[in-house]
Amino acid sequence: SASRGADSLEPTEYLKLLLRYLSQAREIEKLTGASKVLRIEMCESSETGDLLRVLGYRMRGGCGSDVVLETVNASRAFITIDSGFPLSDLEEALRTNRPFTLDYHPARIPILFGSEYWIQDMAKKENGEFIDSFLGDPSLCRLYSALSSIDPDTADQIHKDMPAQKAKAFAHVLDFFGGMFEIRGGKVAAPGGTRSEKAWTDLVGVSPDKGPAFIERLFVKDDGWVAAYYDSLARISGPVQEYLTEPDHLRRYYTALRGRVTSPGPARPVFRSSTDLVLLTARLRMNPDGRPHLPGGLDVWKNMFAGKAMAKHDPKLAKAAPGWKESEEVLEALFGLARKMADNEPLKIFMALTDVERNRAKPLETATVDALVRGYGAYGAQYSLFADVPSVSDATIVAFLDAARANEQMKDFSLRGDAAGTMQSLAAFWQAFVRQGNIAPADADAALAAIVRPFAKIQSSRDVFDAGQKGVRALLDAAHAPSTGSPQDHILDLLAGTKPTLAADLTDAQQIMLKDMTRAFEAQRLASLETIFSLADRIEAMAAGQKPDAAQTAKLATRISEIQLPRSSITTRERTEMSAGFYSDRHIDAERKTNLRSLIDKAAGDPQKLRDVRGALAPILRDTLVGLAYIHYAPPGAQVLYTNPLFVRNHDFYGTPDRPRVWTPTEVFGNGWPANAGGRLVGSLSALPYALAEVEQNFLIPSREQALIWGDLVPQMIQAAVIPRFWNVTPAQLHWVGLHMSYAETTLADAALDAGTRQKALAVLGRYVPPARLRRVETLLSAGEVRTALERVVPAEMYLLADELAPADRTSAIAQEIRMVAASVPEEVSARVISHAFGSPKPILTNSYQPELLNLRTFPTLMGYSSRILAESWESNLLFYAALADQVHIRPAELNLLVPGWTQQTVEHIFATHLEDWPALLRSLRQVGDEVVQKARKQMVAVN
Repeated sequence: SASRGADSLEPTEYLKLLLRYLSQAREIEKLTGASKVLRIEMCESSETGDLLRVLGYRMRGGCGSDVVLETVNASRAFITIDSGFPLSDLEEALRTNRPFTLDYHPARIPILFGSEYWIQDMAKKENGEFIDSFLGDPSLCRLYSALSSIDPDTADQIHKDMPAQKAKAFAHVLDFFGGMFEIRGGKVAAPGGTRSEKAWTDLVGVSPDKGPAFIERLFVKDDGWVAAYYDSLARISGPVQEYLTEPDHLRRYYTALRGRVTSPGPARPVFRSSTDLVLLTARLRMNPDGRPHLPGGLDVWKNMFAGKAMAKHDPKLAKAAPGWKESEEVLEALFGLARKMADNEPLKIFMALTDVERNRAKPLETATVDALVRGYGAYGAQYSLFADVPSVSDATIVAFLDAARANEQMKDFSLRGDAAGTMQSLAAFWQAFVRQGNIAPADADAALAAIVRPFAKIQSSRDVFDAGQKGVRALLDAAHAPSTGSPQDHILDLLAGTKPTLAADLTDAQQIMLKDMTRAFEAQRLASLETIFSLADRIEAMAAGQKPDAAQTAKLATRISEIQLPRSSITTRERTEMSAGFYSDRHIDAERKTNLRSLIDKAAGDPQKLRDVRGALAPILRDTLVGLAYIHYAPPGAQVLYTNPLFVRNHDFYGTPDRPRVWTPTEVFGNGWPANAGGRLVGSLSALPYALAEVEQNFLIPSREQALIWGDLVPQMIQAAVIPRFWNVTPAQLHWVGLHMSYAETTLADAALDAGTRQKALAVLGRYVPPARLRRVETLLSAGEVRTALERVVPAEMYLLADELAPADRTSAIAQEIRMVAASVPEEVSARVISHAFGSPKPILTNSYQPELLNLRTFPTLMGYSSRILAESWESNLLFYAALADQVHIRPAELNLLVPGWTQQTVEHIFATHLEDWPALLRSLRQVGDEVVQKARKQMVAVN
């Protein structure tokens, strides 16, 4: 139906039409027809300028190596890149003065439900093209997108029962929450099943038995609040869903969520604003008696809600709180807060403390919970320490808060920053050692207590240094490191995840990892712990009256003082105007001016002054400890660590007097300023892994346009590849995951031939796969398109499919082998062990950095977190890499080196077009897997 055939156009005219489509999304019908290879001479053609203008660019410089493309039309330039136009190839053609060739293949795109459904105005049909009228109505476009992405039967019912011109008024609700709507046999299986049907009827106004009418009411009522409520309950299962969908609870909590004023609804902003609702329902914890768990008991929460802060935030709620008599009233208040778009601290406190108590053998004492509630605003970022290690005692938690509070009261911001940096580094080491098994859970509490207790009594820099030195020794003792040897080497061994051992006993993988860590440490020009502690011990011996070894003492002091720090290229005033704080600059300047040898010589013979010299080592020790923490979480590539020698020293623990950041989450500051060489970090070390990954993503080189569209997802992927260690993973565990993936693939292949197998597989997948995708998988399997169906099931879902079906399968040889492995090494392949070995850290969802598999549905992008929640719910990467390692016979220890590299390649291969384009991530993951398999096969052929 093209107005004129593409074959009748000259190549340059055809190119103009193509580029007009790429930049304006028009002329789609004119571009149908035979494939064309478009060719245009670059610098010698007058069409070059037209081409660049249409794309939104212009050329600066003559043809040759110095040519640069500049953006002159930001909108067109963005669409050019987003549409996949090979701009890099065009630029290369300009630089080399070669013809630019574009092989374009036009395609017809079927219109969902036909054009008559979307454009009912006959005048528009007769006078204009469908695509022009369609794109002129953004609400209609959003409705089209929503209907094309939800369950097909549900979309078809909406199409039959509601005209597009009416439905588009609710397109935003359907777009955000329609993914969980599902009609089967004319009915809706609402969360809670039969027992909740009456309650849903009361809420929606129509019974779920009347499927199409129920769905219609679901997305048109209350500006989307009832749809958001339905969506959050449909995503969960188990005891929490059973409790929340009990009829009285269903009505009660929706009434609290809805409030009296429904507008604006949760689908009005750019991202869905029901973030807190989704997190609350997903992470709520139930007591054995079937009631919601309240950390610390009811009185703690009554006091919190009745406090002055809540009185300003919600006076009515604060007034009602003293009269509460049951936990349901607290939960009702939390549902009410979940509708607010502002930062809901009470809800975050509740979820944080719920996660702290989730895995504890004994609940926290009421006084401890009360202290954590009152301290959340200042120290809440540190609570992941307590959630990571459930064996931490109440006394140690209170001691940590006391030390943090004492630090906050220091007037000297340099002393305050050094003390906080040293204590936080030691706590980060402790957290990593316990997570990796270097410190046993039984020893964890005593080790943390020994670290934090001295920091509650800091008076001087000497106290900071002494506390830091004692903390390092306490950690080494708790990890059972040898009492002899270099403390630097022992700490590096432990941070790498291995046990301190002789160099001759290290495996190749361990030696490579330690070599990389040492190289990064040296790139930051830091003094080693061995040098610092040796010099401090000699100074202390001199102060005690022992005869000094002057030559060795001078040598150690000179070794530290000779570390050359680069000079800043800008003045102090320029730095102050550029950044929000100047503490880190003063810290570095003070270190440049410190001459330890001169200080020791001047203090000779005066014990008090000699001991004060130890205080001069405190900033140096802080930098070394912080640097070791940076290196432990160094992302693949670690470009900033290698290229910016001041990156560690530039960490700003203080912030500014009006906004102290000593205990806030780690943030990237000054990203993009040339003087910052990639940015610097501010705040505590609580979110260090994510912050380092966030800096590093700017140095990744995408192989396709828009590879780094996920600004929040990519750091989580990198973080999940760095935190886990695989030294203790066994070949049986790798084979266990590999068998599960193979079994899932075989089962889905059998499902294409056997309806009974298909129904069993779909029943399991239905608990994790959204209805629309599940229906597509079902349709593909019914049609025998197994490979295409497999491409729509993520590795985490495949693992869960095998985990549920294999134990009862008596016909599959793979299932039989799975049972054999389970019988031979039951402890190695238990659900808890596999979860820890191949799970990912989830600091937002669980307030913890412990690797874990939550087995949740993949979350959408949410307001305040963009794609970070999606990233934390994406649990496929390490499971996929484990199965890949089993397939190509890679030893488990080698994953410590390979997984970060594979993750970097996965990120760089992503070609996504929107924030929920998770299939792009899956395609990239499998592309990397195919490359690894092909490389392994080539090596095998070469060896044979």
